[in-house]
Amino acid sequence: MPLRPPVSHSSSHSVFPFAAIIGQDALKQSLLLNAVNPAIGGVLIRGEKGTAKSTAVRALAAILPEIDVVAGCAYACQPDYPEAFCEDCRRQAGRMKTVKRRVRVVNLPLNATEDRVAGGIDFAWAVRKGRRALQPGLLAAAHRGICMSTRSICWTITSSTLSWTRQPRVRPSSNGRAFPSAIPRGLSWWAP
Repeated sequence: MPLRPPVSHSSSHSVFPFAAIIGQDALKQSLLLNAVNPAIGGVLIRGEKGTAKSTAVRALAAILPEIDVVAGCAYACQPDYPEAFCEDCRRQAGRMKTVKRRVRVVNLPLNATEDRVAGGIDFAWAVRKGRRALQPGLLAAAHRGICMSTRSICWTITSSTLSWTRQPRVRPSSNGRAFPSAIPRGLSWWAP
């Protein structure tokens, strides 16, 4: 089953400088530690409105180095880590191009459904083309980047997603069997 790339997330607005955030030393240290070692598992940020929670996350993403990804891969597979390739990258192993891009910040919207978060069948593609296709979810868009939820009401879906990312990684394949997934690898979770 072919994978459809997620909607591109480009950002042309200016970002407040990370170094200019004052009075949030614990927040900044937590974000920096998680950026250096994503195995920490993410950062849960809580605070009053206007305390630079989202600003700090976006500012951190702006100073992180660009990453190498497989060109056109919906999961931003890491070219030098073939063990974690998605199905499409495995099929084109050896013929793929590598590109550099900024680390993405993907916002988990208030009304995000489970299939929007984890991915699901792209029904529009199936009706148009007569073939099944998987539409990667927000976790695919955030792979090797930052996924954040800015509303505390999302905690139910956030906590289930957090526990899902710690489980053995599987996702559906075109023949109905499951295989190890590259989606959660390197995923950093910020919930300001």
